[in-house]
Amino acid sequence: VMMVTDVSGSMNATDVEPNRITAAVKSARRLTEELPKTFRLGLVTFSDFAEQRAAPSTDRAAVLGALDRLTAVGGTAMGLGLERGLEAAKQPVANADGTGTSRLPAVLVLLSDGKDTQGGIAPTEVAQRAREAGIPIFAIALGTPDGEVEVRDSFGLTTRIQVPPDTETLKEIAKISRGRFYEAADSAKLEEIYAGLGTRLSSKQVKEEVTVAFAGGALLLVLLGSGLSMAWFGRPI
Repeated sequence: VMMVTDVSGSMNATDVEPNRITAAVKSARRLTEELPKTFRLGLVTFSDFAEQRAAPSTDRAAVLGALDRLTAVGGTAMGLGLERGLEAAKQPVANADGTGTSRLPAVLVLLSDGKDTQGGIAPTEVAQRAREAGIPIFAIALGTPDGEVEVRDSFGLTTRIQVPPDTETLKEIAKISRGRFYEAADSAKLEEIYAGLGTRLSSKQVKEEVTVAFAGGALLLVLLGSGLSMAWFGRPI
């Protein structure tokens, strides 16, 4: 599981209490604690550039330490962040029996609160690459349409600008990669999403033997058919 987390300046907005970046860190810690200990977890952040803060590993201390050091500043290089996260997710891992390496199943958990502003590569292009690699992206839009952040210009004057999440792009990322899209307008909802992801990513499909049930059902239908034919025609058919 690679967390790809937005740490741009708009993450200082206070429409999500106490602010977006604090809520994001708290919820990411929740996911870190919810995942089974055998899962490899890593962290990539993006603002003006993308940076791998913790390589995928079963060592949770690296991720938790990186989360504690996050601050929000700069632009939004979402495409570059996704690209870095995808590269990490595709890295082969040594087999336990020493027979070589293999690529483990992986997902990206993307959290962002704004539009891609830095260029380099389009987020949707990375989503297509993720789809081809069989790596779904769970995309989370953090914040409200009315979210604002205070910025200072080159003359030292401050102004407030709106920083709504780019829900349409995040929806498209999830759709292209065959992942899932979520919206979080407050910290409680965000934590609920991350807790749910912990459960979702930990579960697995199990095949159950249903031959006996089908055989029993077939026998019941045969008996029912015989009973009706006796009632209607006086003999079984």
